[in-house]
Amino acid sequence: MRHLTDNLTWKSPGQVDADIRNYLGRALLETAVCVMVQDSVSHYRFIANLPDCWEQPSSRHPSDIELFGDDIGGRLKAVKKDVSAQKKPATIEIECDDRIFKVTVQPVRQPDDSVDLMSTMIEMTDEKHREKILKALLREVSHRSKNLLAIIHSIASQTARNSSSLPAFLAKFTGRLFSLAQSQDLVTDSSWRGAFFADLARAQLVKYTPPNSAPIEIRGENVHLSPNAALHVGLAIHELAVNSASYGALSRGSTAVELESRRTRWRDADSIEIVWSEDSSSDMAEWRENDEDKRHFGSVVLERVVPLAVGGMSEYDIGRSGVRYRLVFPIGSEEAEK
Repeated sequence: MRHLTDNLTWKSPGQVDADIRNYLGRALLETAVCVMVQDSVSHYRFIANLPDCWEQPSSRHPSDIELFGDDIGGRLKAVKKDVSAQKKPATIEIECDDRIFKVTVQPVRQPDDSVDLMSTMIEMTDEKHREKILKALLREVSHRSKNLLAIIHSIASQTARNSSSLPAFLAKFTGRLFSLAQSQDLVTDSSWRGAFFADLARAQLVKYTPPNSAPIEIRGENVHLSPNAALHVGLAIHELAVNSASYGALSRGSTAVELESRRTRWRDADSIEIVWSEDSSSDMAEWRENDEDKRHFGSVVLERVVPLAVGGMSEYDIGRSGVRYRLVFPIGSEEAEK
């Protein structure tokens, strides 16, 4: 009589089946696969490699209830009854001590036409954990993509509303998209945990720093910003840098700008304070006149859009010889320093 293993194994002449079974048994013990076989009256023939969250049977003819308990044992008993009746394999998942197992029950016809039931149990805990993480990541990607699209839509509509021509719109809108992209790169590189303020500031300022000049001074604590805060704080720095490059210190090749971040208390909550201070050797009338123009979107971003998005407040002052912008917002649990 030929066995199933005859179709699955090759052996050299003279190699006995007992040796093959011995090696196959050793290989089985090194895997996470459990094999259980019951005869046609549900008596167990053998159980190999039972996971350690269940005890080996103590009786001569153990039942599924005795082996696995009322809940799991009852489910297995019902599945095996269906497999015996339908003569088709079936698979269920069971849990034990926070571990997940897949059990496949299949009928095996014997030479005397009786039918044994072979159950294979494979642990799926790690695979299920990875699947859960992947689903969570996909939900996070979807959520953040929707948020980013909402920000882009707001910037596009506001920029269009405050632009006098298509070229003016494209210039401003492209710059703001570049700002978002720079911030988003930092957020993505951190696996969406956020960005440190100094990295964010340098990424936003590098495009506007005059060549062959000292870098803009970034002072204070290198606070960690949540993904949402990083995108909006980056947008605020971008607007300040664009205005300075157009009308302020950066337009005259000077880097007389200080950018500082610190932890503080605001409204009885741990908060982050960010301050832009800019001195100018000339009168700031042009910047102030531009800012007072109702078509100017930069002040809307600095005074309304950004503070609202991070749940904080801002102060924006354009004096005769300089500019000061102050943004304060509470630290959320996701913004805790890594």
